[in-house]
Amino acid sequence: MTARRLAIVAALFFIAFLLLPFASQVVWDGFFPLDLEIIATEPIEPDLFIAPCRRIEEVEHALAKGRHGEVSFRRAERMEEGRYLIAVPASGRTGPFEMELSYYEPPFLVLEFRLAAESTPRRKRVDVPPGRGPRSVQVTLP
Repeated sequence: MTARRLAIVAALFFIAFLLLPFASQVVWDGFFPLDLEIIATEPIEPDLFIAPCRRIEEVEHALAKGRHGEVSFRRAERMEEGRYLIAVPASGRTGPFEMELSYYEPPFLVLEFRLAAESTPRRKRVDVPPGRGPRSVQVTLP
């Protein structure tokens, strides 16, 4: 009777050991590069600020309030005239055997820019192109 219980316990431990990799998850945060090409219909200042937004309500708030409030803007890295490189945040969960369980990135960006002839900043919504890895998008300002 004791040998049988011991065999059952050993079998349960063995099964648990085999299933252990399926219980592990890795939560990660990172970014992907977004190449932003600006087509200016009027001269603009070279400084460009961006705010990643996860919900349309954040976009509306950023468009209404600018650089104050819940949405934080940061300076975009200028590569050359009319081109900027933006590190768009991304996060997710990876399960056993590198299986992707979830992936999330902000679907919108709000750009803040100034026309050369004005001192008041303007803002514009940009949709982040779907996909994985490096991407690019063209935006016409204003």
